[in-house]
Amino acid sequence: MGQNNCTPNIPGLENCYARYEQTDENKYPYLVANKHRLAESQNSQIFELYQKQQDQLRCYLQTSRQLSQSTRRNYEFEGRFLKLPSHLICHIMYFVIDDYINLLLVNTLWYTRLNEAFSKTVSIVDEKFQQSHSFLKLKQSKNAFQTFQFGRQQGFRLDRFLIAEITPGVENSIVKISYTYNCKGQEKAFCYKFGILRKNTVRTIWIGVDQSTNIYDKQTVPVIQPVLPFCVGDFIKIPFTLLNLQGQVNLQSIRWNKPLIEKLDVGIFGNPKHITMQPPLRFEPKDADWTLFQYFDHPMKKCFDNFKQIKLKECRCCGNGLVINRMNYTCVQEGHLTIPELNMKMVVKQGCITNQVNRATVSYELDNTLELRIGDLLTLYYLRGGDS
Repeated sequence: MGQNNCTPNIPGLENCYARYEQTDENKYPYLVANKHRLAESQNSQIFELYQKQQDQLRCYLQTSRQLSQSTRRNYEFEGRFLKLPSHLICHIMYFVIDDYINLLLVNTLWYTRLNEAFSKTVSIVDEKFQQSHSFLKLKQSKNAFQTFQFGRQQGFRLDRFLIAEITPGVENSIVKISYTYNCKGQEKAFCYKFGILRKNTVRTIWIGVDQSTNIYDKQTVPVIQPVLPFCVGDFIKIPFTLLNLQGQVNLQSIRWNKPLIEKLDVGIFGNPKHITMQPPLRFEPKDADWTLFQYFDHPMKKCFDNFKQIKLKECRCCGNGLVINRMNYTCVQEGHLTIPELNMKMVVKQGCITNQVNRATVSYELDNTLELRIGDLLTLYYLRGGDS
């Protein structure tokens, strides 16, 4: 009576429950054997998985130790290399100049230190340039590395770009700046020419491209006016070669000469008239009979009269067999402009512009981008046809 149990106390009932509580293992012994086999197989799989994890962990620890040792060695090497004087880093870079871009991309520390080393080493170029040219205010200088194919040999060149602002004082003149330096015991000289006009003067610039059959090059290079006109307030970009296949420039031997200034004959309409600023006879033949070219239904219209930045005023042609097209444009809208036939880029801007001045006798060097100002006049000479 005192037991708290819901099961009635009936004699013989426990035996009945015992019969019904027999499990399947007791009824079917083969199930027990299968369960033991399954347990053994699972244990073996778990053991194999455990061994694999142990092996992987052992390999990871060994690899991490090797990486930590190599990382420590790399840190030690970086610490010693980056503590070297700037001029020694530049000398070392001469032997691994082919990997210059890859070394800059190692990490931010390498990028900063290499640029800093070059800037400190070649700062003497900036100082001497500013001391010799009072009418040019140096605003920025940066390094540029370029690779190219020189015959069968892979070529390279490392340049220092000097970007200077033109200040008032030498308007309406042709300026010639030059310098001399020693390279492998030989003295060499280079010079640059450019024109300086009054502020906001409308400039006239010509470009020539030869696509005739007389040229067998697969890709022709446009000829940009070698003596570019600039206005007061514009920026000029002067490339100064530091290192190339010919060797390394002796920076201590650099000497900037006194600039030569020649007065420019400015016409009635403000356009400069100077022999160095006129197109050669190749593009502007003497006593040529220029005929107005009606090409409104011609395929050339889509190539040369389909731009928003420049507006075509007229197109004239001359020649028989070898035809020269002379197209006069006016810059009317800001924006970037690409003419596939010219293989060059043009930018029309409002305000100050920046253009590169090439060395004398060099029509194309490094940068082929030409910046124009709204209102400037552009003359394009396009040669086609030729002798069969």
